[in-house]
Parts: sequence; structure tokens; C-alpha cells
Amino acid sequence: MNMKYSSEPLLKKAIPDSLKYVFVALLELVIMVPLTLMVVGPIGSTISNALAGSIMAVYNHAAILAGLLIGGLWQVIVMFGFHWMILPLIMNRIVM
Repeated sequence: MNMKYSSEPLLKKAIPDSLKYVFVALLELVIMVPLTLMVVGPIGSTISNALAGSIMAVYNHAAILAGLLIGGLWQVIVMFGFHWMILPLIMNRIVM
């Protein structure tokens, strides 16, 4: 594993050997989870908003084409987790 961007080597130096098994993993999660959310969250949100806007633009122009587009790309969309941004669009259309 590439330790280039990990806080683990620094934590292993700072924490005594008797406490390493518990506190290295705990402190690494406390440090890295918020950093990951601050970086990945905005990127995912931007991509999700762009895809939702694109799908709604296609839907407003040609609904059948939007259905084919979503159906054809559904497995890829689910694989990357962007299906969560499509479900509110679907629910909104069902209510209307």
C-alpha cells in the first residue's frame, strides 16, 4: 500500500507501542474520514448536479430518449453511486 498520503507513519512514531493497536487506527479514521468527505463530497455533488441537470434537459426535450439514456446507463450509474441523484428526480415526476 502506498503510504504517501497516510497519517499512519506519523501516528506510529507518536503513539507508544502498547497503545498502537487501538489508537493508530482510531486516530487515523478520525483524521482521514473528515478530510475525505471534504474532498470527495463536493466533487460527487458537482458531478451529481451536472448529471441531474443533463437528464432533466433531455427529459424536457424528449422523454423517451431520457428513459433510454437512464436505462442504458443504469448499471454504470449504480456502480458509481449516482443513482441516488436520479431517484429524487423520478419521485418528483411521479408526484407531478
